[in-house]
Amino acid sequence: MTEVPRLAQSPNQSPHQPLVSIIVPAFNAQEYLAETIDSIIAQTYRPLEIIVVDDGSTDATVKIARAYGDPVVVIEQENRGPAGARNTGFAAARGAIIALLDADDQWMPSRLERCVEVLQSDPQIGFVTTDAFLIEENQRTNKRYYGGYQRYPFPDRANQLQEIAKRNFVFVSAVFDRRLLDL
Repeated sequence: MTEVPRLAQSPNQSPHQPLVSIIVPAFNAQEYLAETIDSIIAQTYRPLEIIVVDDGSTDATVKIARAYGDPVVVIEQENRGPAGARNTGFAAARGAIIALLDADDQWMPSRLERCVEVLQSDPQIGFVTTDAFLIEENQRTNKRYYGGYQRYPFPDRANQLQEIAKRNFVFVSAVFDRRLLDL
């Protein structure tokens, strides 16, 4: 069996940083799941919990996720689709901040730390989303998924939710304040 990485204490960790729960919906994800979890473990931010919600996989997804042990929590359910798996993850999450990451995606090492910094910089910020680089044939490309939305301006703050819904630029791996789940 291959030895799996363990979650180390981050040199940037403060005892007052909020717990971040990372929800990873997974369905037949054996090909990419280890790289996804490794990218979470490599994050410079702590503390975090990793919740892998297996959505009825028929491959080795559960075995791969369970091999990591703590802090990876594995929840198995019948297939309900990615949204159903995320909802299961929300119900299990303990963190004040929630982050989403699909089982075939990866984060750069400081991504979570930088997102949490932005989220905590202003109490009116409820979520942070970022662009992503596409990976094709195991090679990172310079192609960006969204590209043109850096610091998207909201001239009319009263209509922010309508703008988000209309333009749909919120990437699936958003990081958000748990209080948004109560709205």
